[in-house]
Amino acid sequence: MNYTQPQPVVTVRLRRSENKKKEAWNLVLEIINVVRDGKYTKIFEAVHRTITTPIWDKRLKTTRGTYLPMRNSNGVILCESEIDQEACVYADKVRQKRQHDFDLSILYDGYEDELDEQESKRRTDVVSYFYHVAENRHPNDEGAQYNWKLSASKLEQFLKGRRICFDDLDIRLINDYRSFLLNMHNGLFTQKKNEKVSSNTAARHFMFFRAVLHQAYNEGYLDIDLSARTTAIPKAESMRDAFTAEEIDALAAAPCKDPVLKRAALFSCLTGMRLGDIRKLRWKHIVNVNGSWKINFKQGKTSVVDYLPISGQAFDICGTPKDGEEHVFPGIKQTAYFKKTLNKWLAKAGVTRHMTFHCFRHTFATLQLEHGTDIYTIKSMLGHTSVNTTMVYSHIVDDRKRKAMNGLFIEDLNIND
Repeated sequence: MNYTQPQPVVTVRLRRSENKKKEAWNLVLEIINVVRDGKYTKIFEAVHRTITTPIWDKRLKTTRGTYLPMRNSNGVILCESEIDQEACVYADKVRQKRQHDFDLSILYDGYEDELDEQESKRRTDVVSYFYHVAENRHPNDEGAQYNWKLSASKLEQFLKGRRICFDDLDIRLINDYRSFLLNMHNGLFTQKKNEKVSSNTAARHFMFFRAVLHQAYNEGYLDIDLSARTTAIPKAESMRDAFTAEEIDALAAAPCKDPVLKRAALFSCLTGMRLGDIRKLRWKHIVNVNGSWKINFKQGKTSVVDYLPISGQAFDICGTPKDGEEHVFPGIKQTAYFKKTLNKWLAKAGVTRHMTFHCFRHTFATLQLEHGTDIYTIKSMLGHTSVNTTMVYSHIVDDRKRKAMNGLFIEDLNIND
């Protein structure tokens, strides 16, 4: 390294924002001693952060008569508000990395190409990256892809057509998106379209978004792990809803526009299998052992390899056996059309409550409890890792017992005789 030549020096500076509604300052990087066209010059780079509460050092003035911002012992600009202080800490981390980049570029050739690649990653569109993750995180699971893409569409809805890159992301924007999810309303294809989504739905969308942020950090799109600095939306303990035996009989008798969907739903009711596992079920997974049918499969949610005994009726619902690699329930996709078809089938059977496909799995658990199956056996059949998860279904059974007991009424009761 030639120490006789001045080296680039990176400093965080404040530039007054053009926002006329309030007094604000943009955080920028001032880089001196940069060589451009054979000459040393000074350049500025945006940090894409704005603050409103810098603390001014009354002892230091610029040549224009304005005060300079106060800094701590590490050179970080000090602010009154916590969120502004976080922005300044972030800007200093960017400064350190940029200074490190310049120092390394002097040591060996070719490093500028790496800098260009990093800059390109930071300018990547966040929504496009989200959809890319949705496509590739679970390449063989259509259900998982659907859920991830749905969450990506929520971020797109929040931005209202705006394009943001990873350089634009900050805690304030992420918290705004968190609030948007908590106040979001249901879609058009539900019976509760005018109601807010449940906290669990909002929690799931935000969980996917945080996972995308963490992956972006690991892959070099973010300089800091923003996911670790955000607060997850807590999940509420949700009551499982299940069909009654009478409703299942009505559904079995009612016509459905998609016969495969109907078979899959009733199969879930008789086996407790999740929709994702039913979608992946192939004929090779169903085997006959000593005259009894069982399914060898991997639980999609827990990744536990398990076998599940099934009844003869459940096997009959599968239809005529085919080649081992063929799907038992082909064409099942969790789309808006799927939900619409399911709701129409439920309506024809006289089910007016808001129910989802997953309720057929709940029904299996509650009917098993009502028939006296012990909780640990049900836990094993459902593939739960904890019996506490299975215990939730006992609340449904208790509620049904209470309603059944309250339904008993003696006319003209007189206990004074």
